[in-house]
Amino acid sequence: MSDCREMPTRFRWTLCQLQRRVRMRGRVGVHLSFAAALTMVLMVVGCAFPVGAQDVNDATPIYDPAEVTVDGVPIVAERVARALHVAIGERRLDDETRRRLQREIVEQLIDQRLILQALTRQGRAAGTHEVQLEWDLFTAELARVAKPLDDYWKQHCSSEAIWREETAWRISWRRYVDDYWTDDRLRAFFESHRRDFDGTELRVAQILLDAGNSDEELQSALQRIEEIRADLMAGRIRWSQAVQQHSIAPSRVDDGDLGWIRRYGPMPEAFSECAFRLSPGEFSAPFVSPFGVHLIKCLEVKPGKFLFGDVREDVRRAAVEARFREWAAELRGQAEIIYGSGRASPPIRD
Repeated sequence: MSDCREMPTRFRWTLCQLQRRVRMRGRVGVHLSFAAALTMVLMVVGCAFPVGAQDVNDATPIYDPAEVTVDGVPIVAERVARALHVAIGERRLDDETRRRLQREIVEQLIDQRLILQALTRQGRAAGTHEVQLEWDLFTAELARVAKPLDDYWKQHCSSEAIWREETAWRISWRRYVDDYWTDDRLRAFFESHRRDFDGTELRVAQILLDAGNSDEELQSALQRIEEIRADLMAGRIRWSQAVQQHSIAPSRVDDGDLGWIRRYGPMPEAFSECAFRLSPGEFSAPFVSPFGVHLIKCLEVKPGKFLFGDVREDVRRAAVEARFREWAAELRGQAEIIYGSGRASPPIRD
């Protein structure tokens, strides 16, 4: 079966938002160990899954994706249910978190469909014979382990039609990626994002505010940290003073100093992404994570020494993700996407 390592990712911000909201409301169901499964399924629902996956606990969508059409063709509710099943397994989500997750899955499926349509127009999409070959291998494997097909569909919240659609996507996208991301393009991507890959380390400090227990409290915290940032930029207050007066993080005893970090660890993605845009002495824009509202200051930069050949696979994964987002955004501008009742924009995208 094919793997998902080269599929594009999305929704890190969304996951942070979902985690924060669950934490604020004291609900149980979404936590950090959920991140890997969610990222995998929202990369692409067309990944192949092992025969022994867990049964779905509830495949009935709260948000009806049938309201959404892409160039007149509706998003299939069963595909959304399958993606949700793979993402959460037997976990129970509160209704609000589940609705938001389903909406993000729909957005991912829209992007996926737009790209597959474009590949079809270019004559680069998987042919029916290619999908049939995969089908023959798949059913042969089920027969080998004595797994009835109907049992497999029930276990995996799937069907033959969904399987074939997912397989066509997987073959098409993999082929496009192999053709598009030549070594020359990957090297250029590495050079334009060198700090992300070459082992560069930043020494950073932060001010962390509590996001509160409601949207109103969150907005208040964001306004407050904007004011703190303006005061720092204008020199009306020193960084150490601002940390002592406002930060709730344990690092406040060290003037907010968090030490050295790399681009892909150990901090959450939202944090690292903001930090690595900074030069020494610069302040980030305020942002929200599962822990609250942050303001980062870059203290020092230690240049990395890794060359392209040392990190080629990491560069490739990031480049594939970036290309998916870029191309999907371009295609959305040319497509007719309707969100029920004639709306041309998604409902409630926080």
